[in-house]
Amino acid sequence: MHTGNEDLVGGVVDQEDVDDPSESNPDDSSDSTGVKDLEDEIVEIGEGDTDVDLGGETNPSEPEPNEDAGSGMENPPLSEETIVDEANIAASLSDSIEPQPGTEDILVEQAGEENTQDGSDDAGIESDVELIDLEILKPRLAEDAVETMKERQEIEKAEEEANFWLENQRGLKSVLDTLTSFFTEALQKFETTDEVLPQNIRDDLENRKEGIKLCGRMLDRAQTRLGKESPADEADKGTLPIVLQVEELPPGILTAARDDIEEKLIQFLRSRRIAHNNQIAETCNRARSAEKSFLSGVERQVLPILDGLDEGKRLGIAAINKLIERFPEAAEQLKAWFDIYDVLIGKLESDLGMLGLQPQTTIPGESVDYERYDPVDVEEDLRFGDEQVKEMVRRAYVLVGLPGKTDRVVRSGQVVVVKNPPKE
Repeated sequence: MHTGNEDLVGGVVDQEDVDDPSESNPDDSSDSTGVKDLEDEIVEIGEGDTDVDLGGETNPSEPEPNEDAGSGMENPPLSEETIVDEANIAASLSDSIEPQPGTEDILVEQAGEENTQDGSDDAGIESDVELIDLEILKPRLAEDAVETMKERQEIEKAEEEANFWLENQRGLKSVLDTLTSFFTEALQKFETTDEVLPQNIRDDLENRKEGIKLCGRMLDRAQTRLGKESPADEADKGTLPIVLQVEELPPGILTAARDDIEEKLIQFLRSRRIAHNNQIAETCNRARSAEKSFLSGVERQVLPILDGLDEGKRLGIAAINKLIERFPEAAEQLKAWFDIYDVLIGKLESDLGMLGLQPQTTIPGESVDYERYDPVDVEEDLRFGDEQVKEMVRRAYVLVGLPGKTDRVVRSGQVVVVKNPPKE
């Protein structure tokens, strides 16, 4: 807004150049009327500054035309000279507000530089954030890598043990299938051998014959019971844990706010520890389940068959020798009949030996191995010293070939231990 005596075109107006209204020439009324119209227009542009003199004469006694009054009076026509002056003034105004040459290009160039500068700053900030985030993540991921490798080793060890027991569990079923067929055929031959014996000898051997047949029925029952148990499915085992890389982290961690990223990473790594420990526990449970199934099947279903045959052979030796003394003509048939024990025991030990199951024996006079034998009786025998074996009642069985472990006692043996009175 213009204040004071400012000329819209030429600047400040000299007060001496302002005409005194009292000296105005009444003959110039036509020119003054045109100038007055122009002055009204310029004053309107200049936000109502009426003190501006454009070179004409103003008549304060003459009222300004009021277009809104509706008086119906029309302005007198403008002279040629006035029209030319108006055109010159308009041109001067237009030239005064036109931009200088190159100004638009300079503004565009400056705006581009500002945008470029802003973009580089953003890239720098993102780069700095990325570097800061990586520095925060690196130590945590390094700790996780160490723990992951430990957990991986535990899982691999548990998997190896689980596979060992699963293989033995499946192997035991296969052995029982083979033994069942073998026993059926062997007992059929035994019946043929038994039939050629005189009836009085057959009557004496009847109880032992029933004992051998009972071992065959026990084998059939063991095959049926173990066949109902399904080994743990190896397909259920999970994949081994791997060491994390930054790009493998969940998106929610990498896009988190700087103050939250470490806490989110800690929570995520804690969940990995829980998951890996659960996997270790599940693998160990699968191993324990397979181990329990195998050992239970051996101890409760298979070894009693061997114990029965061992007992029949141990007691049968004396009985057969007495029969041979009574019936020397039938000595060969009696020895063939008695061979059934060695045939069945030998087959059982051979097939179970493929699973790592081995019998342990001790002889009279040896010191008692209490880790493998349980004393079932104590007797005096001056032929032996104290804590020595007088008689082995039942053989012990151990399992060899366990991964990373020593031989394991599957079932303890039983012995009679010597305990002599103190010497006087």
